[in-house]
Amino acid sequence: MNEREFKQRVLPLASRLYSICIRMLRNEHEAKDCVQDVFVKLWTKKDYLAEVKSIEAFAYTATRNSCLDRLKLKKQMVDIETIASTEDSLIYNGEQYREDDRMLLISKALSKLPELQQKVFNLRDVERLEFDDIANQMATSPEHIRVLLSRARKRIKEIIECELQSKKQVYE
Repeated sequence: MNEREFKQRVLPLASRLYSICIRMLRNEHEAKDCVQDVFVKLWTKKDYLAEVKSIEAFAYTATRNSCLDRLKLKKQMVDIETIASTEDSLIYNGEQYREDDRMLLISKALSKLPELQQKVFNLRDVERLEFDDIANQMATSPEHIRVLLSRARKRIKEIIECELQSKKQVYE
C-alpha cells in the first residue's frame, strides 16, 4: 500500500476511530492521541494492510486494543500512585510525605527488584514503550514482558507497603 492508497482507504476512518476512542477513554485529548498512535501503527504496517480483507475491521480492532492498553496502563499507574499516596502513607510522625519522598520509596522498591524486572518496568512505565517494542529490544515475547511487568509491579507494591508499615510502627 502506498501513501495515496493509505490516504484514500485509512485516513477517512479517523472520525469512526475517534468515536471508539472517546467512548472507551472518555477523554478528548487521550482519544485524539490514541487515534494518532493507531494511524502511526497502521502506517508502519501498510504493506500488511494491502493483504487484509477488511482494513476497517483491522483499524477498529487496532483502535480498540490501543484503548485497552491505555486503560490498563492508566490503571496500573494509578495503583502505584495510590500505594504511595494513601492516607496512612502520607503521614508519619505527624509530618506529611512530600512528592520526592514518595518517588524515593518507589525508586528504593525498584532497586530491590531483579535487574530484568527493573528494565521492563522502566521501559514500560517510565519510557512508555509498547510491549512489542520491549519484547523486540529484549529478544523475548510480549507475553513474557507482561509477566515480568506484572511481577515487578506486584513486588514494588509489596515493598512499599512493608516500608510504610515499618515506618508507621516506628512512630507509633
